[in-house]
Amino acid sequence: MAGLRRALRDTELAAAAGLPLDLSGRIRVDRALRSPACPEVYGAGDAAVASSPRACAPRMACATAMPMGSHAVSSIISEFRGREPRQRDVRFLAQCVSLGRRDALVQFVRPDDSPRDRSLTGRPAARVKERVVRSTVGLLRPAVRRPPSAGRPADAGNVVTERTAS
Repeated sequence: MAGLRRALRDTELAAAAGLPLDLSGRIRVDRALRSPACPEVYGAGDAAVASSPRACAPRMACATAMPMGSHAVSSIISEFRGREPRQRDVRFLAQCVSLGRRDALVQFVRPDDSPRDRSLTGRPAARVKERVVRSTVGLLRPAVRRPPSAGRPADAGNVVTERTAS
């Protein structure tokens, strides 16, 4: 909840700047994560909402925040290099809820985040949720070890190249 409160508090600045917000207070962005009202402003994570023709507004979660952050960086780098940023649709596979160390719920969903008939519960679901958490930490660890510098942008491509080269 702390991240959600911070994201919504931070969008007060966006509202004061005249950026359009949705009903939940998130910055409205296009599929390249630019504000339609101010295209040089990008939004990502829990503070932004990018609607897609194939899906509803994405939920606030690491499953959306991390790919949105990576896509925002890619979009900024594309613009910096004189190319048009790629449009990205948000699609989902599952929703995971941890119910302690030994219990969880994994609800499989359609790309638009509506539930499918299939779910996983109990210890097997807890293992899946734990794997999701560990992979999230694993994806963030290289960025912490080698943060961006003035001469090197923080794009995910650099991290992947470094990891596969070693």
